[in-house]
Amino acid sequence: MATKEKPRRKLALVIGIGKYDHCEELQNPENDANDMSEALESIGFLVTKKLDLKRADMKHVVIDFEESIEPDDMVLFYFAGHGIQWEDQNYLIPRDTLTLNGADLNKSAINAQHILNTISDRKPYVTIFLLDCCRKYHLRNPEVDARDPDASGSKPVGLKAMHKAGSLIAFACAPGTIAIEGKGEKNGLFTKHLLKYITTANEDIRMILSDVTDGVIEESKSKQIPFVSGSLSKKNIYLCGQRRDQPRELELQNPENDANDMSEALESIGFTVTKKLDLRRAEMRHAVIDFEESIEPDDMVLFYFAGHGIQWEDQNYLIPKDIPTLNGAALNKSAINAQHILDNLSDCNPYVTIFLLDCCRKYHLRNPEVDVRDPDARGPGASDSKSVGLKAMYKAGSLVAFACAPGTIASDGKGQKNGLFTKHLLEHIKTKNEDIQMILRDVAKGVIQESKSKQIPFVSASLLERDIYLCSQQTKRPHKPGKYASKFYCSRLSESKDSHNNFTFESSLFLTI
Repeated sequence: MATKEKPRRKLALVIGIGKYDHCEELQNPENDANDMSEALESIGFLVTKKLDLKRADMKHVVIDFEESIEPDDMVLFYFAGHGIQWEDQNYLIPRDTLTLNGADLNKSAINAQHILNTISDRKPYVTIFLLDCCRKYHLRNPEVDARDPDASGSKPVGLKAMHKAGSLIAFACAPGTIAIEGKGEKNGLFTKHLLKYITTANEDIRMILSDVTDGVIEESKSKQIPFVSGSLSKKNIYLCGQRRDQPRELELQNPENDANDMSEALESIGFTVTKKLDLRRAEMRHAVIDFEESIEPDDMVLFYFAGHGIQWEDQNYLIPKDIPTLNGAALNKSAINAQHILDNLSDCNPYVTIFLLDCCRKYHLRNPEVDVRDPDARGPGASDSKSVGLKAMYKAGSLVAFACAPGTIASDGKGQKNGLFTKHLLEHIKTKNEDIQMILRDVAKGVIQESKSKQIPFVSASLLERDIYLCSQQTKRPHKPGKYASKFYCSRLSESKDSHNNFTFESSLFLTI
């Protein structure tokens, strides 16, 4: 019996140091490290991120990272901060380096070649070293004060080339030259272009760095030229390999517009809106928890989601940005259970909970037994492999509106600004003194007419109150009406020229008083 190949682990140590105690501070490394960590996590890396480390702390972090490496792991080391070459050695400068006296660097800084050697000695599949730290410094040694403009040999410019079998080292600029920090921009120039390409699926790392190099050269007008040194024995090294269990051609065009327009509409009728975009699962869970904690008894609560939603085994799941797989059996750990959100919101005893879901689409999921993308697949579970639309949901005191009836799919509204359901929702949601059920009736009528009955919205109501107005004079409820609206969006779930098989999850959180 053939054994299933174990996926290769991908480990990354990301360090950014910009707040120096005794050296010139840098503006970009914290952003660089944060954004690089986020990008690497999105393609499956287990990331250790550290900021503004002192030398002793940095040594411990590197040791712990080295000890975590197992044979055949893919290992990536990224550093943004000050870096210095002295006597053919490259040093990474920790936060608390007291002096840039070249002769003291061995005791006050971290030798980059030593890190590379130690990591490589752990026998990883490959070691990728990314250094955005090639700048110009005036150093001192016991004989020569390098701050003297006439001093010869005292100004190290950039870093020197590094080599180690089985490794690839990329410098922000060629040996002996300096890098542009990116003042006035969020990221350093090298990291800016690295972030643009590093999540590209099925692209060899050497090709990725070639695109990075082209971008840096073009933007800097050849003032900065990245440099790559490789001693690789492997071919086709993909940081982001194609996930075979992810669906393709599922990019959604409208959720960003839906988010912006729904935000504007709700604000115009008295909702105070807090909008969050591109949430990963952990971030979405925290956002929902914070929203739930803010609700007080008798508040009006509205939750809206536009994007990808999946039904699996009678449960509806909302898909966050970083979902690693559409394996149905794994959705409970990789996606967000919509019924759980509805239950938790309703347990806060609001006046009413309104749940609006524009996420009923069709997916080919996988389970452990059957790859349902194979049209000839047969066997246990094969008949349950196609998730079509969402299932009905209920909770006392709530109203749940789906973009389409259970078991059917919704139109994304290609070629239009908004999804079809949200388009008609926007036309009616601001209607004054109109019960929400009447508003949704008008929405359903508009969707059915425009789609020629191909899409039929569905409402499930278990309301305990009458005459629920989103926009009214509040004559029926003179007591404090707290309005809360939580909105989440997921726009891209597929490989495209721009998204490179990343999941883009756009979400908005509305907390309204």
